[in-house]
Amino acid sequence: MSNKKTVFLVDLDNTLIDTEKLRPLVDKGLSIQKLKKYFKQCLFPESLQVLEKLKKLGKVIIFSSHHGNLNYQLTKFKESGIEKVVGNKNILFFDDKHLHIK
Repeated sequence: MSNKKTVFLVDLDNTLIDTEKLRPLVDKGLSIQKLKKYFKQCLFPESLQVLEKLKKLGKVIIFSSHHGNLNYQLTKFKESGIEKVVGNKNILFFDDKHLHIK
């Protein structure tokens, strides 16, 4: 049973997605369209299953910094399968997330 008062903030990069695995592809200058096929491969093992379990305990919000490239972050969120698990309204992307967390 979900506790509506419990909220889990889960970072996208280096928590759910192995960003270091993606970095060489991004550094090569591959377009977002070409990168799409790699996002699911770069999920940490059992990331989606953990999100499913957290959803049973409360609300799950995915947050991340986009550093001026919101489209890239949104594509990672969608193409990795995370959006299907948490929904498309449960995301918070900031230019710099550290400025918004207390």
